[in-house]
Amino acid sequence: MSDLESDLHSLVAKVSQLERQQTHLKKYVVKLKHTVDEQIENFYHRPETQYIENLQEKLLALSLRLDELFALGNPIKNTPKNPDEFTDKLSLNLANYQSKLVFNRTGSRGVLIEALETVQERLIIVFPWLNSHSIDEYLLNKFQDCLNRSCQIDIGFGYFGDRSQIGKGRQYNALADLQQLEESYPGQFRFKLLGTHEQFLVCDVKFAFVGSHNLLTSGDQSLEREVGIYATDSKIVQGLIDCFDDAVALDEEEINQSVDQVEFSEILMEVDEEEEEEEEIEESQQPVVSAEEFLRRYKEGERDFTGINLVGVDLRAANLSHVNLTGAKFRDANLCETNLYSADLSQTKFFSTNLNQANMMSAKLKKAKFINVNLNQTDLRSANLSQTKFTNVNFSRANLQGVNFAEANLSGVNFRHSKLLNNENFSGANLRKVNLSGLDLRYANFINTDLSQANLSRVNLLNANLAGANLKMVQMNQSLCSEATVFPEGFNYTQLGVYFVAPGASLSKVNLADYDLSNINLKEADLREANLYGVKLYETDLRSTKLSGANLKDANLERANLSGANLREANLDGAKLYNTDLRSTNLSGANLKDANLGRANLSGANLREANLDGAKLDDTDLRSTNLSGANLKDASLVAARLTTTELTKADLRNVELKSASLRGANLVSTDLRAARLDFADLSGANLTDAKLGGASLENAKLTGATMPDGSTQG
Repeated sequence: MSDLESDLHSLVAKVSQLERQQTHLKKYVVKLKHTVDEQIENFYHRPETQYIENLQEKLLALSLRLDELFALGNPIKNTPKNPDEFTDKLSLNLANYQSKLVFNRTGSRGVLIEALETVQERLIIVFPWLNSHSIDEYLLNKFQDCLNRSCQIDIGFGYFGDRSQIGKGRQYNALADLQQLEESYPGQFRFKLLGTHEQFLVCDVKFAFVGSHNLLTSGDQSLEREVGIYATDSKIVQGLIDCFDDAVALDEEEINQSVDQVEFSEILMEVDEEEEEEEEIEESQQPVVSAEEFLRRYKEGERDFTGINLVGVDLRAANLSHVNLTGAKFRDANLCETNLYSADLSQTKFFSTNLNQANMMSAKLKKAKFINVNLNQTDLRSANLSQTKFTNVNFSRANLQGVNFAEANLSGVNFRHSKLLNNENFSGANLRKVNLSGLDLRYANFINTDLSQANLSRVNLLNANLAGANLKMVQMNQSLCSEATVFPEGFNYTQLGVYFVAPGASLSKVNLADYDLSNINLKEADLREANLYGVKLYETDLRSTKLSGANLKDANLERANLSGANLREANLDGAKLYNTDLRSTNLSGANLKDANLGRANLSGANLREANLDGAKLDDTDLRSTNLSGANLKDASLVAARLTTTELTKADLRNVELKSASLRGANLVSTDLRAARLDFADLSGANLTDAKLGGASLENAKLTGATMPDGSTQG
């Protein structure tokens, strides 16, 4: 080998060595940067700094309040040290306003409780933040008691300075609990996003309170002093009501746009700083790593994938569908839309990782740790999450069907809008303060699970097993249970507003909107005037059930058995009743507008004066049905069986009755204008005084029919 070739080989080796060193150095720099960032974050958020900032904020607020108070009257000289004496003297200056001062947090909290206990019509509460430390179990119960008295509660919230973070983080971690109240009491419990730092309440038109702190403070645990004004003057009270009602509600986009227009240098500086931070994050984001590159690094023994970018990568392309990543680390990694189907991720650590819309179906995640992780819309069906720890994890709209949560720590996790559909295993899990509201958890296993302070409102617990579970301070308002639901020994669910679903159950006027009650037995149950909007009653046994006046708009009753049921004046607008058994059912005066009754059995049913405008009744059995005075305008009755049906004075304008059987039907004074009766069998029908203008009777059978003029067809 020549000297030149030797030198070239040596040079190539040195270059390769430098490249490897550069790669290792780059990894080291990334790790070092994360460490420095954490230390800087800890420095700027050390307790003493936050305490000083808090004191400065309170001092400024107190100074402004006192300036306002002194502006109302002459300054008070020689202020007494005794707060009560000070209040009395200041009240003299505010006599025209019928006001007084309220001191300390306990006093302010007392005013709030007084308002919740005495309000008769409307309570307005305005404050920036919705913290769960402040909005505790006691206060939530007070809200619910107030709503149960049919009072209206309006809440204005959202600190403008939080901008796009409104509703997120620790300052707003009680939002889910309040949104549950909003869902349970629609139109009665309302939110208004204001972008505000105002802090006041108004009780009817009786009194108002303006404070220097968050009105929802949890009591007297803090040593900080507070002061507020309690006013009964009608001008002040009405002024605050107008202040709230006239305020235009904002959304996050409007807040973000308005921030750019704010002229205050302090806010502009904050925005610039945040934008710089976002730019730094984007610059530090690693390029997308291919599945092959990831596999190579993994095979070389790498397990720390801090900052890795796997956005949209299909790991199956590199035969990683069943990869074993036990113990791997994905700190600050981006795995958005990544495919991890059936991967073994046991003991893997996900810290500040983005797993939005990732496919983790059937993945093994036993003893994994998820901290500050986004699992929005992630597919986790049949995944093993036993003994897994979750802290500040977003499960919004994730598919968690069949997931094993046994012995997992899910304390405080919000499953809002997630898909948890039957047979979930939560046995032995830590679900303290978890939000499972509105989910279908029938047949779920909660044996020995810690559900203390959990939110199980409006949860379907039919056939669920909660034996040995810790249900201390649990919320179960409007949840469902049955004889097959197992509760801990001595647990009294009736005091928590749980609905007992069973044959003959008394459920009149209950709110079961959007519940799934498919395939259960509600025979002879009392559901009069119940709210069953959008409810799923597919193949449900509703024989002889009392449903008069019930709201069943858009409900799914396909293949249900409603024979003999009473649905008088019920609202079935847009309901799905395809192939449903409605024999001898009372539907008089019911609203069936645009309902689908195709192939349903309505023989002998009472539909007198029912509204069937635009309804689909194709191939429906309407023999001996009473449809007198019913509105069937624009309905479709193709091939419907209407033999001996009572249709006196019914409105059948523009109705599709092609090939329908109307033998012997009573059509006296019926409006059949523009109806399509081609090939229909009207033999023996009574059409006396019926209106047939524009009706199509091509190839119709009229043998023995009595025509509108009284003549009988041969």
